[in-house]
Amino acid sequence: MQSTLELSELDAKIGQCFMAGMPGPDLDDRTRRLINDMGLGGVILFTRNIQDPLQVAQLCSELQKISLDAQGVPLFLAVDQEGGPVARLKEPFAVFPGNEVIGRGPDPEGQTHEFARITAQEMRLVGLNIDLAPVLDVPRGEPEAYLKGRTFGSDPDLVSRLGTIVIKGLQDNGIIAVAKHFPGLGAAGRDPHKTDLT
Repeated sequence: MQSTLELSELDAKIGQCFMAGMPGPDLDDRTRRLINDMGLGGVILFTRNIQDPLQVAQLCSELQKISLDAQGVPLFLAVDQEGGPVARLKEPFAVFPGNEVIGRGPDPEGQTHEFARITAQEMRLVGLNIDLAPVLDVPRGEPEAYLKGRTFGSDPDLVSRLGTIVIKGLQDNGIIAVAKHFPGLGAAGRDPHKTDLT
């Protein structure tokens, strides 16, 4: 039979496997309870959570303090910052064209290096540590609306090369990169945000 302490340690380990969103720009009681009582491992921020760099920095600091006080470990704090159509951090953060524009540009490698470096530096400055990027999907034909502007193109070699630059650039500058989406999404034909593809 396990002691209560062992069960609470197990609960904390399970909680570390989960990431949750928040309803608005301010820390809410539900998120606070998830961190304090369930050992939540991370928080993902969306546009609804972001007003300006100072607000994001204060929110990230507050979230980390709660986690460190409750669990003794920092949170994963994530955002989708792909550039182009999916960029949760808006001006005055740096604004970049989407992957499609970069992939077709005159210097895709140079622009990709610049995107990764600046994005990572800005994210670190406000306390974020995970970028849910890059998009490594290779569309088969015309990309579906949900992928429009988000892919580096239909050439797997180009996508691989530029995706590697983003991952390395983010990680070299202290941000965890999360390549996405599930392999084959470029051929899915339906928006996975609205349809069960399993």
